[in-house]
Amino acid sequence: VMFGDELMGQISLANSLRDYGEKDIGNVKRLAQIYALAMIHERDMASLREMEVKFRLFMDNSPMFAFMKDSEGRYLYVNRHFLEYLDKREEEVLGHTDLDILSEEDARKLQEDDAKVLADDVELRVTETIPEEDGIHEYLTCKFPLFVASSGSRIVGGISIDVTDLRRAEEALRGANEKLRILGSLTRHDALNQITALEGWRSIAAESEDRKEILKALSKIGTAVGVLRAQMEFALAYERIGTVPFEWIALRDALEDALPSVDAGSAEIVNELPGMEIYADPMFDKVFQNLLVNSLKHGKKVTRIAIGAEEVDGVLRIRYEDDGVGIPPEAKETIFEIDAGSRIGLGLYLVRELLKTCRMTIRETGEFGKGAVFEIEVPTRSYRSL
Repeated sequence: VMFGDELMGQISLANSLRDYGEKDIGNVKRLAQIYALAMIHERDMASLREMEVKFRLFMDNSPMFAFMKDSEGRYLYVNRHFLEYLDKREEEVLGHTDLDILSEEDARKLQEDDAKVLADDVELRVTETIPEEDGIHEYLTCKFPLFVASSGSRIVGGISIDVTDLRRAEEALRGANEKLRILGSLTRHDALNQITALEGWRSIAAESEDRKEILKALSKIGTAVGVLRAQMEFALAYERIGTVPFEWIALRDALEDALPSVDAGSAEIVNELPGMEIYADPMFDKVFQNLLVNSLKHGKKVTRIAIGAEEVDGVLRIRYEDDGVGIPPEAKETIFEIDAGSRIGLGLYLVRELLKTCRMTIRETGEFGKGAVFEIEVPTRSYRSL
């Protein structure tokens, strides 16, 4: 039994009641060819089964999700890690589409990506955010077209890996470097300026015999001490940003937590926030606290402050508005910078940095002369209804 030049086996004939002829030899040769093909097929199948076992062992023990879908979006293969994430058995996934096992919103987005891969015959890399029990996770997903020779069809293959820890580490490193720069500036420049002022006014008070001059010096010393205190309080709050794991925070509670630390005087503060939670730094109440202090300190004629929120185009927009003097058009961006000057101070910079850590944005949209309006945008998946 030969396959090409390879000897596969041997056929032995015996116990015939007659002599073997050429016809017998021809039949046996044809039989040997069939045997050879069958043996090669079995060997190939055994090799394929071994490769499949190795493939499954490799994919099931990899730290990523792996899957294959047909052109109709039905799952043909998923690895063990993906099944564990879905909390489903293999028979509950294979032959089913994303609409059968995921939320409609998530399923539609995945189907759009699958269709693009098949339509354009290209590899697609996307970053996806998914809310999980311990918070928002970020996944890097790579999808690619595969050609199935036996059927002449194309399917979608893909792998997805959780890059949350990597992203958090990168953000933490960038944040740490920025904190070092800002805190260094506070101690080297701003704090030293106040210390120099303190020394100067102390000398004046010590050397002067004029009571008015001494009282003026003491007043200036008190102002410098107040500035130093504010700078150190800012440094302490700024240093803590991003050092504690995020958690789900009720918006109404965050505002209520901020109120005791703010002297509103006769101004009315209206809590119109809905029953929503946001996934944020536990210091989120500092956002409301600093916005309130900013309005009461710089709004000049503030009598009412209202804070509400609504969902618009898949994002949550928190709206903070007062009836003070408002922000000049040329200052709408610079008020969030740390060197904006003493008019605003450090509070709004702290607000922006804290929100940036939470992947949120803030902008001032009010009309100058009619009051300040701050809009905070909370991205999809970072908020939910109570």
